[in-house]
Amino acid sequence: MSAYDSLSTFPDVTPALESLAKTPSITPVVFSNGTQQMVGNSVHHSPDLSPYSHVFHDIITVEEVKKFKPHPDVYLHLAEKVNK
Repeated sequence: MSAYDSLSTFPDVTPALESLAKTPSITPVVFSNGTQQMVGNSVHHSPDLSPYSHVFHDIITVEEVKKFKPHPDVYLHLAEKVNK
């Protein structure tokens, strides 16, 4: 699983995260089919993402729902988590 933490991001990710960091009207979250531990480790420890971990207001995974994207229940879960 440590290999997952060292995956590189696509070239457009860094400029996008820099832009999000400067846009207070947007509340960025990570929304993933992965586990909370796996995604959290990646966001906080990967060389490409960790410098921007502060940008994300939350890490939301589908673990609680026990279903995966694109199942509609996971999007309802996301909406509840972000109060929408």
